[in-house]
Amino acid sequence: LVLGVLHGMLAAIALSLVAALRRFSQPVVHALGQLGTSRNYVTIDGHEGALPVAGVLILRPEEPLFFASSERVVRQVVLMAAPKAGQADINTVVLSLEESSDLDSTSFECLLELSVSLNARGQQLVLARVKDQVRLLLQQLDPQGLGTSNRLFWSVADAAESVRPAAN
Repeated sequence: LVLGVLHGMLAAIALSLVAALRRFSQPVVHALGQLGTSRNYVTIDGHEGALPVAGVLILRPEEPLFFASSERVVRQVVLMAAPKAGQADINTVVLSLEESSDLDSTSFECLLELSVSLNARGQQLVLARVKDQVRLLLQQLDPQGLGTSNRLFWSVADAAESVRPAAN
């Protein structure tokens, strides 16, 4: 009311954009587990019957990957996949990209760095819920790495099933 209708709306839009960027730049990454014997993978913390897959860490960022969030997501994934005393070794990290319909250059580079970082620890990065546009980008820019068909999956269940023998 103090600024008037037009200037008030512009201020509200600007504040909304700042709030959205702030929220997107502080991503939350959830660990997923298989719900019973179904093909459903849900957050382990939120569902009693969700069990992790042996040797596999399945993660899902709650926000899309883009320049403001991708570095933080990658940092969090690396920390979550780090070997911990008293826990089984993680051979594969499955990252669900269901919130990301596109990747900018920062996100693409962060995914490549994540793959290299995990490989250095003897872990493999596999991507699930990869949308067409992201799939094409990875196949064109990293055809021998993340763009290979054995590292891109339509569903979390397919990704988990493909790496399950390697975990046993």
